[in-house]
Amino acid sequence: MKRNVPKEAIDFLEGRMEITQEQFVEWFVNKANPYYTRAIQRRMELINILKLAKFHGCECYVTPGDDAYDYGFIIFPKELIKELNEPCAIDTIMYIQNGDFWGYDFTIEYIPSKENGTGCMCNKNSVSTIDWEGLLAQRREGVKFASKLKANLYTNADSFKKKHWNFDKMVQL
Repeated sequence: MKRNVPKEAIDFLEGRMEITQEQFVEWFVNKANPYYTRAIQRRMELINILKLAKFHGCECYVTPGDDAYDYGFIIFPKELIKELNEPCAIDTIMYIQNGDFWGYDFTIEYIPSKENGTGCMCNKNSVSTIDWEGLLAQRREGVKFASKLKANLYTNADSFKKKHWNFDKMVQL
């Protein structure tokens, strides 16, 4: 397959005006966009965290991968929370996104309000190592902070799913 070449690739082409798909991929990944490989790696790390949560009984969703930004949701069902003797025995929705310095940021989602917005951070600094206990700790901190704010958490995950602007495009793991 031949394709037209972006102007920036002229040096790579050495005078040719068309290249094959394989040559284009080589140029794009290794020359034009040095962050491309890292972005794919970061997405896979995010998905692995979501898979970890799913393994422990959570419902997990991630952006479809065609967005400019990757993020996901972990829904801790109330049955799991009660089983773990954790505070706040209703479904808890936690948002996860890439943070600073290759870490991750977590937010507890709640019913939007003028006073509190739509969610509160669970961590002050991005977290780079995540295990199941770490996810539970993030959840606890977020619920504690939401309680301090007197924010109204969603009573169940379905009400959140209906209100979220992009949830119909999310992919369930």
